[in-house]
Amino acid sequence: DQAGNTQTVTGTSANVTIDKTVPVLVSAVTGSANTAIVVTFSDTSGLDAASIDADGSDFTLVGATISAAVVDADDANKVNLTVAAMASDAKPTVAVSGAITDKAANAASTSATAVTATDGVKAVLSAVTIDKGLAILADKVTVTLSTDEKMAVDWPKVTIVGPSGATANGAK
Repeated sequence: DQAGNTQTVTGTSANVTIDKTVPVLVSAVTGSANTAIVVTFSDTSGLDAASIDADGSDFTLVGATISAAVVDADDANKVNLTVAAMASDAKPTVAVSGAITDKAANAASTSATAVTATDGVKAVLSAVTIDKGLAILADKVTVTLSTDEKMAVDWPKVTIVGPSGATANGAK
């Protein structure tokens, strides 16, 4: 194959598969307390861990600084990047900029499109304030939630349950 691997075959027939599939960066996800990004490649044989520079210099990152890179122990198509602390809702852009290869020595393209990381860090609820001043008077309770990032329009869903068996808020 292209990597120079050889195999001696005895007998009259052999099935040989030659991997010419170039690894392509397909996604990135932030996580682990805002100091990690997991990048995923599409590949058939997995990345060659020796081709990944441990300092992360094989990657270009817009929105954070990389300090380390290592092929994931459980999935050879993923690289775990250690980065400087990012905002909890950060979505940095990642691209391949170095000579990354797969186990069959196919080189990842450095001219392929960069990917924007998805936000894999859950929001942290930092405060809950309940104003029940109108609870008896107007049947209303105001709940204020504070988080470390902007939330979706339909979040959160809050349910308030009164005392067991209560049919109303009390005497008027």
